[in-house]
Amino acid sequence: MTHGLLRLFTLFAILLLGAAGVAAAQGCSGTITADEAMKAELARYAAQTAKTTSRTTTPRPRAMTRRSTSTPCARGARSTAR
Repeated sequence: MTHGLLRLFTLFAILLLGAAGVAAAQGCSGTITADEAMKAELARYAAQTAKTTSRTTTPRPRAMTRRSTSTPCARGARSTAR
């Protein structure tokens, strides 16, 4: 009996989510003109290529402190495979 109620609840939840998706999609009706699409694309490009002074978007590279000696190349070991 519990298994049947769980299946019924799951079916109801899926149907409710589907109906909500359809209702939300109906709010996105309308057409976009070529001029509007071009303006949006140019605004996106300008925002993407704009030079910013914020340190959060363009972090500076860190200065190297010392070389790691944990890898074979850093220790000077040579590979035997040729």
